[in-house]
Amino acid sequence: MKQYEEALKQARAKVYAEQEADRKKLLDERAGFLKEARAKASGEVNVAKESVAGELAAAKKEIEASVEATGRGDRAAGVAGAACTGQPGERGTMSRRGWTRALLAAVVLLSSSVLARAAEEGGSPAEQPIGTSSSGFTS
Repeated sequence: MKQYEEALKQARAKVYAEQEADRKKLLDERAGFLKEARAKASGEVNVAKESVAGELAAAKKEIEASVEATGRGDRAAGVAGAACTGQPGERGTMSRRGWTRALLAAVVLLSSSVLARAAEEGGSPAEQPIGTSSSGFTS
């Protein structure tokens, strides 16, 4: 009976060691996938930031030019603005486009900073034991 218990104990230890090795392998794979996904997302965010920054700079130049033209009483700018909107005498659409771009830039920057902060505070999900969620409850 003692031999049986010893053999059973050794078999259990072997199974537990195999399970632990498999668990570590899966965690390493998961961490690799997360690292790749974060790098890809970070690259996409950087590209979007650059794009929005370019659009914001263009919008600022457009607004500044519009303000300068309006300040000088340049009627040609008003005519060009009306031609762009398709409605005579209406120049507000170009300014609205600039404000929309600026708002979009602010939203992108805010959301990227919120995501970065959440990633810093949350830690890596790969470090959590299998079967637990971030709230600590088991599935």
